[in-house]
Amino acid sequence: MNDNVSRTVACNYLNGSDFPLPLFDEGTETNPVYHLRQLDEFMSLKNIPKTQQLAIACKSISGSLSRQWIATTRHALTDYASFRCAFLKTWWTGAEQGLVRCRLYQSKYNKQSGLSLSAHFLKYATSATYLEPRPTDSHIIEALRFHFPISVQKVMLSAPVHTISEALNLLKRVEVMESYEPQRSGENHNYNRQEPDKRNPPSRGNYNSHQGPQNVRNVHTSPQRRNNRYNNYHRRDNSYHEGRNQHADSNNRNNMNPRAPPFESNTGPARETQTIANPTVTSVN
Repeated sequence: MNDNVSRTVACNYLNGSDFPLPLFDEGTETNPVYHLRQLDEFMSLKNIPKTQQLAIACKSISGSLSRQWIATTRHALTDYASFRCAFLKTWWTGAEQGLVRCRLYQSKYNKQSGLSLSAHFLKYATSATYLEPRPTDSHIIEALRFHFPISVQKVMLSAPVHTISEALNLLKRVEVMESYEPQRSGENHNYNRQEPDKRNPPSRGNYNSHQGPQNVRNVHTSPQRRNNRYNNYHRRDNSYHEGRNQHADSNNRNNMNPRAPPFESNTGPARETQTIANPTVTSVN
């Protein structure tokens, strides 16, 4: 009978939507320490008496596995303080805290996650503040710095940040700068583009010079055609050299003896040489 009355009174405190009861579901990313802090604030704002705090704390468990846990441990809980102790021993163990530390040192920022730089930083920094013992702000900032690309790490190293709030504000400024990058790149692209001069359009003869590489047909020359071209070239070359040689000979002759008559070649029949035979003398006996 007393349990039914306690439940009825507890339900009266839960009415109203101005400050709803915080709920814990192990399937979500709700941190157990965060849930207890929200529950403490709810108890304080609603002015719930200590006799009703345990019943309201049990109502805050909404996950399928956590509801089974509260069903099996409810009889051993005497007050709200015992609930808090049992809750932390079950849902905030040393193994759970070890996973949070691993994520703090090994996770990387991914744009595909839908989180901004500052949201990613705040998510892991908040989880790190629930660790026991709690790491310092400088330690958390140094660990989370390696989550981000090299460009962001350089900004965090160059700026003197010592608290989580300062690091968060710095990342928000980086986000603002990155949001202007696409616009700046578009402006530079439009500025560098050279618009054609409409007053002096290119002539038709020079039109192809402004175009890309044109298609060229592959022309094959037959061997006979190549030989004819080669022979014609050598005929012209020989004629050229013969003319130069004749001109050089005439110059040399004039230079040697200007008074010498021109040389006449003997074009007539060759002179016959007469051979005189010695007469043979015979003796007369």
